[in-house]
Amino acid sequence: MSNKSTADVDQQLDVIHDTVFSEINCLECGNCCKTYQIILTEADQIRIGKFLGKDILDVLLNYHLLDDGQILVQSLPCPFLGIDNVCSIYEVRPAVCRDYPFLKSHQFKTTSPQQISENTLHCPATYHILERLKAII
Repeated sequence: MSNKSTADVDQQLDVIHDTVFSEINCLECGNCCKTYQIILTEADQIRIGKFLGKDILDVLLNYHLLDDGQILVQSLPCPFLGIDNVCSIYEVRPAVCRDYPFLKSHQFKTTSPQQISENTLHCPATYHILERLKAII
């Protein structure tokens, strides 16, 4: 085991994250948009509605469903994902989409090991980030 401090690992994790995402073209995969039911915050709903020129009720009725008190994207793959794996609402995509796969150092500390492990099965970037992190720890 290395003598690296938590701050060193955090800093290196962020560098690894950014490096891997500069090497990987997410448009070749799109698995995150094809396999995960996205949870939407109220702010996400409002932002998406404005972008689409619809009020929040139209957005909710056409794209989302309520499950256990959470608002979820209604279908898989995500209805905003094009056949070319381009997100039609990318500029206003939900916060959870912006943060995926939750491996920046501030996210890594609060993401469950089970979620991180599951993400390696769907996201090539997650796998490569963890492999590189493993090599430095």
